[in-house]
Amino acid sequence: MIKPLSQEAQPKLGRKWVIGVFLTTLLVYALWTPRVLRYTQPPSGDQPYYLLTTISLVEDHDIDEYNNYHARASYDQFYPPFGGSYPPDFPGILAPYPLPPEGHISTTVRRPSTEWYSKHGLGVPVLILPGWVLGKAFTPLLSNLTLRGDGGWPGVVLEFNLLGALLATQVFLLTWELTHKRWISLAVWATLSFSNPQMSYSFLIFPELPAALLILYAFRRLRLGWTKNDLVRLLLIGLSIGYLPWLHTRFLAIVPGLIAYGVYQWRQAQRPLAFKGPGWGAWKPLGLCLAPVVLSGGAMAAYYMWLYGVPLPNVQDHAGFFNPLLARERLALLLSTLGLFLDQQWGLFPYAPILTLAIMGGILMGRSREGRQLGRWLGSIILPYFLVVAGYRAWWGEWCPPARYLAPVTPLAAVPLAVTLEAAGQRSSYKALYGLLATVSIAVMIVSLANLDYRTPERIPILFNLPTGKGSFFLWLESRVGIDLKPFIPALVPWFVKAGYPVPWRALWANLGLVAAILGIGLLCVRVGERASAERSASVFRRRRADHRA
Repeated sequence: MIKPLSQEAQPKLGRKWVIGVFLTTLLVYALWTPRVLRYTQPPSGDQPYYLLTTISLVEDHDIDEYNNYHARASYDQFYPPFGGSYPPDFPGILAPYPLPPEGHISTTVRRPSTEWYSKHGLGVPVLILPGWVLGKAFTPLLSNLTLRGDGGWPGVVLEFNLLGALLATQVFLLTWELTHKRWISLAVWATLSFSNPQMSYSFLIFPELPAALLILYAFRRLRLGWTKNDLVRLLLIGLSIGYLPWLHTRFLAIVPGLIAYGVYQWRQAQRPLAFKGPGWGAWKPLGLCLAPVVLSGGAMAAYYMWLYGVPLPNVQDHAGFFNPLLARERLALLLSTLGLFLDQQWGLFPYAPILTLAIMGGILMGRSREGRQLGRWLGSIILPYFLVVAGYRAWWGEWCPPARYLAPVTPLAAVPLAVTLEAAGQRSSYKALYGLLATVSIAVMIVSLANLDYRTPERIPILFNLPTGKGSFFLWLESRVGIDLKPFIPALVPWFVKAGYPVPWRALWANLGLVAAILGIGLLCVRVGERASAERSASVFRRRRADHRA
């Protein structure tokens, strides 16, 4: 496990590396954005509903969307200029027109029937306000990116490019601070930043990417230690934690773990003063950090009271959660847990196999006290959230790229991935394994972006899926390359939406076996590398001792 270095022993990174990583990531994302906009217009899924709330805020200065749904001037700003009658050569998505409010408007007796409010959180619409306003201002420069020719939506997507680049920079910094090895930091940065789900959600207006940025920033700064954060950074940590539930209420599950980590690090900083207890000067930074969280919680409770009459989240979701008291529901929980990682359409590992090595990193972290402690804090952040999304009846996220609900926490995989590379040292066999899985992961992402013009028989773009049990990417692989991998990758979502659909146990067991084999090979490479390193060290010691005797 990685051990902390003394201040004198720590090498310096240099600001140019941080700026270079940020600008490189931003440039790569921005170069792909015109293609993404062309083939995914108009924005679909939950995206147009976030945009409509933003339009209401900008144009009406309120969040009552009744007039926005009843005035084409609102949603026509991001729809192609066809009125829903798409021509045969239309390159985008055949989204319904006009924008349907069903399933996205909160029904509440607390407000008049002539007022419509989005059931989605306010965090994303407020966050994308700058991108929308700047995009509208620069419409002459952005008009050729979509058929509508309006700069609002492209401006928001470019803002998400920026957020994605900031997240990539945080991944790089976290890995550097763990290992102080530039090559490991670059390897983990490139692996996570240019593969699913981090890269795909840097083009789409979903809450997962900004949530990942806030989570990783708060975790990274707290991991450094309380005294390594000045008052401005402590305030930013508190703002990051406090804003998470506004992006989506499911992120409430992450908040307690981050708060507990912050309080723990604060207590650790007070240990030299334990004989007399922390003074008032020590309490003020903690209060500054926690104040945004408390104020945010109070504001959310007041908002829910105003809208629903209850202080707790009431998102009126149509799917709900599994009931573990029922036998079939317990089976559903098992399959959703496996599906989040292995499903052919929305699983994590088929699209980013490099992340299987994060499991190996978790195993290696258990070999040292520092690793176990860090692993426990990671678990306190990830596990409660994972239990929430695994228990959700629509655990796959429905209309979205793969691994949507795991996207907020996958950047934390930078920690175990860095641990594996540190443990492997100079052993080329593990580097080859890591390189192979990283190459496949990045290639899947790049191939998906390069073939956005591909449409499945249901006219679904390659980034998205319908619950047919046949992944759009693997349909492309079969039709364009002639390789049919679909029978070997489990399709679990149809079991949840189609009565009588069988559980693909054989494919599940085969894929679990493949994951176990990858982990076994990786652990063997690391163990052999450590043994060889120990033998070299012993040989050098024996040679020096012999020379000394001579």
